[in-house]
Amino acid sequence: MTPISYYELMRSDDADLFTIVCKPDKDGTFPTAVFRSPYVDAAQEIDEQELCDRLLAQYHAWVEDGYVIVFQHCRGRGKSSGDCIPYLNERKDGLCLQDWVRHQPFYNGEIYLCGGSYCASVHFVTAPFAADIKGAVLEVQDQFRYNCNFRNGFYKSNLHGGWYMDMYKKKSIPNKSFTPECYNLLPLTALSNSVFGEASADFDEILMHPDKTDPFWT
Repeated sequence: MTPISYYELMRSDDADLFTIVCKPDKDGTFPTAVFRSPYVDAAQEIDEQELCDRLLAQYHAWVEDGYVIVFQHCRGRGKSSGDCIPYLNERKDGLCLQDWVRHQPFYNGEIYLCGGSYCASVHFVTAPFAADIKGAVLEVQDQFRYNCNFRNGFYKSNLHGGWYMDMYKKKSIPNKSFTPECYNLLPLTALSNSVFGEASADFDEILMHPDKTDPFWT
């Protein structure tokens, strides 16, 4: 039988999250591999079913081996609505997706979390994991958020800082007053307001905690 693919808009609070399902074309229940990604902006101009067909082609071998693939566009990216604010909604949205999977007719009691870099972080933040999370492949990312932001007390302004500036509200604030030199201006807690035209409380608070032993990071 030919595997099938389709999409749904999963509701998480005030956002509709575009979610693709690729599954074997037969009755029964299957282990489910879950992916979530914000790096899907190119998908905005592509037909929804075309996206489903492309994902099925990419993960065809997985589906042939008896897995269901669930791939979701993170809040505020691709075809999902809402605002993308790094990390802020990922736990809520990730747990919502896991619970959504549990209510699907293909669910067999086994969920596997997959992703690399920030696409691993969106799963890390859903810990402690429920009993039906049977495994994970989470690559190229530190599970400690401090290490993603700082090294030896110094903020990673190039690696993490530039990434955050691009990610923040990608759709609603596409043009930002940002250059790498912005990180040379003090106080850094005024940076988000000058770049975005509004303060990002989550970003500003991280800058105030450069000590790895600070209870903030627990």
